[in-house]
Amino acid sequence: MISIRASFAALGLGLGLATAFVGPAAAQQPVASQYAAALTVRQFVASDSTYRDAWTRAYDNAAATVSAALPRSRAIGGRWHLFVIAESWCSDAMASVPYLARLADEDSSFALRLLRRADAQPLLQAHLLNGRAATPLVLVYDEQFVERGVWIERPAALRAFIEANSAKLDDDALARGIREWRAKDAGRSVLDEVLAQLERTARSPEE
Repeated sequence: MISIRASFAALGLGLGLATAFVGPAAAQQPVASQYAAALTVRQFVASDSTYRDAWTRAYDNAAATVSAALPRSRAIGGRWHLFVIAESWCSDAMASVPYLARLADEDSSFALRLLRRADAQPLLQAHLLNGRAATPLVLVYDEQFVERGVWIERPAALRAFIEANSAKLDDDALARGIREWRAKDAGRSVLDEVLAQLERTARSPEE
């Protein structure tokens, strides 16, 4: 696998760079075909010059958290496809997807591709969060593209923080609280929640 770091270097970019099970994907074409035609992380990041540097920094900053998670991810076994629906301007995506991208870069049992919202409406509508299409949407498929997990928008603990504080804090204070929560969490929650789904699958592969 060509690393994201090497891909960015080839582009001359330089590195400074929601959990809900709501049903199977209902794509209009086979998921495997959609996945094969989707964007690599290199293509996704390179396609938006406005947010390119921020995504590159986020990927770089994910190193320590992903390194700590690698023994756990490698113990799961199998091969996994992470199919992510996201937009580069989305703060929720920028706070979580780089950790999954780095995991896929450093653990060869994972691969990751991305679609933008406009190209993924059937998938979004098949995986609503509280009745709405939310991103990032992370669909986890096994080697045969059987859906094994779904992660949507934000970690459960962050959603709980927002629900507990949205009525008490003004917009600026709430946004500051979210940034502080994310800085302290450092991507651990998204990795924990996605890997926990796969660990359950590994224990009960027929579910």
